[in-house]
Amino acid sequence: MDAVINLKRFLSSLCAALGVSADVTVSQISSGAEALIRRNDGPDILVSRRLLEFGPAWEISTNGSPLRVHPSAQGAIRTLAALLAPNKAAGRVLFAADGGDQA
Repeated sequence: MDAVINLKRFLSSLCAALGVSADVTVSQISSGAEALIRRNDGPDILVSRRLLEFGPAWEISTNGSPLRVHPSAQGAIRTLAALLAPNKAAGRVLFAADGGDQA
């Protein structure tokens, strides 16, 4: 059940951050969780977060696009942002370790 709650929270937060109004429905599947993102102004997007033979993976597809598989959330976010808000410029996030007072 945690997989369902976490995927719902993740996708709802991503839609909010992108300024996209969407209905996110999530369900449990045998190897993880699956979600359907429905919008009035674009294609439905199917997202699954599951354990595959090579490890955890994100699978993303629409009726008009091929299945995309990402081994990390970073790639999934990039694909989802392009599908949900194609007119928004891509952003970048930089993560850095705390180096104390070093620049």
